[in-house]
Amino acid sequence: MRVVIFEDNEIKYIDVKDVLNSMGITEVTLVTNAADGISYINDCLENGNVVDFIITDMNFPLCYGVKPEIFAGNWLVDYFRHNKIKIPIIICSTMSIDCDGVYGCIQYEPDTDLWKDELKRMIQWLE
Repeated sequence: MRVVIFEDNEIKYIDVKDVLNSMGITEVTLVTNAADGISYINDCLENGNVVDFIITDMNFPLCYGVKPEIFAGNWLVDYFRHNKIKIPIIICSTMSIDCDGVYGCIQYEPDTDLWKDELKRMIQWLE
């Protein structure tokens, strides 16, 4: 499986990647802003490389060198919906949110394993 993670926090990225790796998912690409992520995904689609799902934070920069935007994840979901890009999206955020148009939402809490179990369940349903 090929997974793209939109995340600008290195520790959180490593935590999420560790969960994926524990499930045998090793094709994981990190993007730290929306512009780079969209470009990467469009390149994959143009070259026939499947992106199986996306894991995104809610708060990250829209492009390189700018401050993180609150609810950038919502913007990303809207972008994919508007452009008819049908890749399952899982939101993994420290904020407790509910977002239409995504596969699922997980509240990331680094001091507990509950979010990891929930992420694993969601991925198993995707397989």
